[in-house]
Amino acid sequence: MAHQGKELIEIPVLGVHTVNGCRKVKKLIKSIDYPIKNVIIMNISNDLALQRELDELVKEGSPYVSSMKAVIFYSNKGIPFSWDFVTKSFPTEPYWLMSKDDVLFTPGLLSEIAEATKDKELSLTHPNVSEFNVETCDLFAITEKGVHEIGLGTLSKT
Repeated sequence: MAHQGKELIEIPVLGVHTVNGCRKVKKLIKSIDYPIKNVIIMNISNDLALQRELDELVKEGSPYVSSMKAVIFYSNKGIPFSWDFVTKSFPTEPYWLMSKDDVLFTPGLLSEIAEATKDKELSLTHPNVSEFNVETCDLFAITEKGVHEIGLGTLSKT
């Protein structure tokens, strides 16, 4: 697949956790402008109505997403648990992109992330937050090297 003259390598996995409804997740999915192999949406509540909405969203799909699934955790085990779930669900991928449900991808951001992850020395990458220039865990990509160096549970403390 080509994108503005470049050969694209799909982002292997995007994990999105949600607890507060499907509206934000729909907006996130619609903002995807770069190929993603697997999207896994994690309902970390016990809300069956939300799960039905997410299942419908999965059926609608996205032209940029090869495979999309929605799973429900019947209790909120915490965000680090959902990150761990994603890495263990796709253990052979070179990196995992994690996102909160209220993230919207600005045009070209996913392409920039995919490009950054080509660096074999990379452990973790994420955008800076506006003019404050601070790191965030709202959206980040972590490599296998990063999981070994940092661990997933420690990311929630940054």
